[in-house]
Amino acid sequence: MRPLLVTAPTNKVLSIESVMQNLRIAHDDDHALLASLIAAVTSYLDGPWGVLRNCLLDQVWAIRGPKWSRIRFGIGNVQSIEGVRYWPADGGAEVLMDPGDYRTDFDSHGAFLVLGDGVNPALAVRADAVTAHFKAGYGAEADSVPEAVKQAMHLLVGHYYKHSEAVITGTRPTELPMGARALLAPYRLQRV
Repeated sequence: MRPLLVTAPTNKVLSIESVMQNLRIAHDDDHALLASLIAAVTSYLDGPWGVLRNCLLDQVWAIRGPKWSRIRFGIGNVQSIEGVRYWPADGGAEVLMDPGDYRTDFDSHGAFLVLGDGVNPALAVRADAVTAHFKAGYGAEADSVPEAVKQAMHLLVGHYYKHSEAVITGTRPTELPMGARALLAPYRLQRV
């Protein structure tokens, strides 16, 4: 199942002012363009579909599944499980689990839900039998995001600002040896 965003971050990793300072832009003509580029780069990196497969700033996600074994969060930097609900096999109302009955564990595919010893409630047969809300991110403020990730974001925004076309002609483009890819590599959740 695909995670659903419940609560988006309230802050931004990069501000327009920090990008303007980094790119040495002295005029205010490009605020809308810079905001769009910051959003595009954030989307490229952030969350379960971003290349990092981590959340940059704190956000709450929900994941649903038909079985206990299918509750994988798909994100590496899960901080906590905010709550787990399930539909019981007896057809009763949705049940909120006690936080002591589950925990988060991690493997090469990211974080997943683990039930406590002896805990295994029978589930109704439905696609959303289990719903887990979880919090992921480096922290609530931009200062909590690793500096290497922020620098890579600056590089990407700068690249897109200076090169508005998909193809560069008339030059021989080369990637910076220690560019964005190298800065992001340690923070990317790798599947093994």
